[in-house]
Amino acid sequence: MKKNFLYRNRLLPKNILMVHANCLETDDLPILREREASVVHCPGSHRYFDHPRFLYGMLKEEGINIALGTDSLASNSDLNMFKEMQYCLDSFAELTPRDVLQMATLCGAKALQMEKKIGTLEIGKEADIIGVKIQSPKADPYENVLMNTKVNLYMKRGKEWPIPH
Repeated sequence: MKKNFLYRNRLLPKNILMVHANCLETDDLPILREREASVVHCPGSHRYFDHPRFLYGMLKEEGINIALGTDSLASNSDLNMFKEMQYCLDSFAELTPRDVLQMATLCGAKALQMEKKIGTLEIGKEADIIGVKIQSPKADPYENVLMNTKVNLYMKRGKEWPIPH
């Protein structure tokens, strides 16, 4: 963040949503934690531009919320979150399929400050869910989700909807 320009000039609000964050420096991380920032990593776009390795471990160690996104068709062949989750899993050996799915769901909800309404299936939250085909009954259930590229069921607020294309 170029010597913390935004922070020094009081232009970095609390709960800011930082998409990409490809040019962070280590002295930016405590500031992001203090401002309760969320970082949205877009693995497909990151690959497209061949950026240096995303600072996942350092951000996680600092306690910063990391969510997943797709960016746009300008730097990505499609907007498929399953592919983004797979890219993320392939990029970081320390991540499990469960970690990646949480980044795409609850961490995304937290980034949008909506974790009390969405992001997990709990009583009192909106029942927005998708259903996917099980690829391998013997595989880890989280891994089964990440192996998909297609949604087979889509429900919004507990009611089935046509699958968006």
